[in-house]
Amino acid sequence: MRIPEAANDNLRPGRQPQSEAEIRAALGHFAQHHLNAAQDAHARAEAALATGDREEFAFWANICRALDRRLAATLSDVRGLPG
Repeated sequence: MRIPEAANDNLRPGRQPQSEAEIRAALGHFAQHHLNAAQDAHARAEAALATGDREEFAFWANICRALDRRLAATLSDVRGLPG
């Protein structure tokens, strides 16, 4: 019997898969913020970018990407940064 691959395992060409640490951080953030977790991570990424903290931006953008890829794409579309 063939077990199908997960539908969300598709990566865009050139995109690195998220690390286990990023996935764990996203799950922890979801546990704290529930259905608002992606929006909270998005807001934190924007706040970090506004202060010029690119490392913090990348962290929260990756959390947002793990939780809601479409919402995270708005971070890269607007600013031209990898999301």
